[in-house]
Amino acid sequence: MIEAQRMVWCGRGWQTALYASGFAHQHVSDTCNQSESSRLIRLGPEQSIHKAAKLANFCTLPKTLEPETYLTDEDYLTVTLHFSDLRCEVSASGLDRVKDRALAGRFSTVWAAITRLVPEPAQ
Repeated sequence: MIEAQRMVWCGRGWQTALYASGFAHQHVSDTCNQSESSRLIRLGPEQSIHKAAKLANFCTLPKTLEPETYLTDEDYLTVTLHFSDLRCEVSASGLDRVKDRALAGRFSTVWAAITRLVPEPAQ
């Protein structure tokens, strides 16, 4: 199973769980308008996420990637990978300002693979 989450200060945040069965569940919460919705999505092959995670050595990333400077309304991203005997979770914010660009790039590779399969909801 793979989980991805975008937490926002004000707007549409979401949580998505991608399952080996070929489905994903996405829950969207609008923190400003106090509205919520959920949907079930049929997926294509999720091998691209596993491949991206392996190539990016995702599970060797630090638990948190933080920028050198912070913005008060910045989105916070989290990806959790559940493999047969391994669970790893990495969170990030301000990826464009993370000092170690290579680490930010590795996280972004996996994030992009997830959002290609299950696009982020429209803002």
